[in-house]
Amino acid sequence: MEISGANRHDSMLVEPVLDNITAIKGVGRGRPRRRPVIFHADKAYDNRRVRCYLRCRGIKARIARIGVDSKQ
Repeated sequence: MEISGANRHDSMLVEPVLDNITAIKGVGRGRPRRRPVIFHADKAYDNRRVRCYLRCRGIKARIARIGVDSKQ
């Protein structure tokens, strides 16, 4: 969990939050995962820095696009 001031954008905290994830115990054998498989986020996180960070960590990005209406 990260705490910041009200005037700081939420997308600035993506890296610290994902870097501090503790091991996720799986149901099978093997080493516990330390990263999510998919990152779901709203339009506030649609920027190059966040997408590049997720790609480098091997996390699939499911982020709503700015300027594109969602399907209902």
